[in-house]
Amino acid sequence: MRESGELLNEGRRLVFSTIRRAMRSKKANEASIRNAIIDDLQNFLYEKTERHPMILPMLIMD
Repeated sequence: MRESGELLNEGRRLVFSTIRRAMRSKKANEASIRNAIIDDLQNFLYEKTERHPMILPMLIMD
C-alpha cells in the first residue's frame, strides 16, 4: 500500500507541473491542458508500472 501512495503522490506532482506548463502557452485551452495531462501521465505510469491505464482527466474551469 505504501508504494501505491508514493505513486499517487508522484503522479499528483506531475499533473500539477503539467498544468503549469500547459497554462504558459498562449493557446492554452481545456483540450490542450487535458491532452498534456494524458500524455505526461501515460508516459509516467508506463515507466513505473509497465501498464497503460485509461486516463480520464476531469477539469473544472471557471
